[in-house]
Amino acid sequence: MSNASGQSETFQSWLFHELERRKSINPKYSIRSFAKQLGSSPATISQVLSGKRPLTLKLANQLASKTEMSPADRKRFFGAIAFPTSASSSSDGRDNFLQLENDVFLTIADWYHFAILSLGEIRGNRWNADWISTRLGISLSEARRAMQRLSRLGLIERRGLGFKQSGQNLVTKHDVPSDAVRANHRQILEKSLSALTSPVDQREFGSLTIAADARRLPEIKSWLRKTQRDFVDEFGSDTRNNGVFNLAMHFFRLDYSTSGSEK
Repeated sequence: MSNASGQSETFQSWLFHELERRKSINPKYSIRSFAKQLGSSPATISQVLSGKRPLTLKLANQLASKTEMSPADRKRFFGAIAFPTSASSSSDGRDNFLQLENDVFLTIADWYHFAILSLGEIRGNRWNADWISTRLGISLSEARRAMQRLSRLGLIERRGLGFKQSGQNLVTKHDVPSDAVRANHRQILEKSLSALTSPVDQREFGSLTIAADARRLPEIKSWLRKTQRDFVDEFGSDTRNNGVFNLAMHFFRLDYSTSGSEK
């Protein structure tokens, strides 16, 4: 069910039940009390609960923080909100990448969301849960939920029976600790382990171990990020695309410093 603005009412139900839960503990508890604890005004909370006011990312973050949501509740909460992606241009000055806010990424952190976006670049694709689940080897329910999330966030553009990713390529913020980003990396590592048994002509695995100056790590990370973007520019826009692949680049320290710091 949706309100006039097209937003799912799940987050409204969540807020309503949270308000009712607090009232059950204290019968004198009111929307005014609720708004005060959420750091908002009674009018704003009333309008959000009634569906008359859209829930912005800023207000959503405020509500989630003040109500001390569990990670699972937080994911469901943000997954029910149809706010814009709140993305900004990538830090290297290019305009073909958008940087997702962490709470938006949390909604689509599972690997198959980005795989679906990439399927949008394949000719003959279908905006159909059966087609997507078969193509990616995920369940029908996972495909349906992912399609709903991507549509809600405005990341998908329908093209007849098919679809295409709307807007620019997406990246997360760099060097910001995030459970969602770690979970996504873990999933990709698990997928790469499975790919080790796939035909060799369908994969390329390799590693390189070198000695390097740890003080140049920011420079190295910048170079690696630019390399990934160059890779997308070179191979990601081919009109003959017929498959979805993943490029994972890892650079991490293998030894342990004995001096405590490098000079």
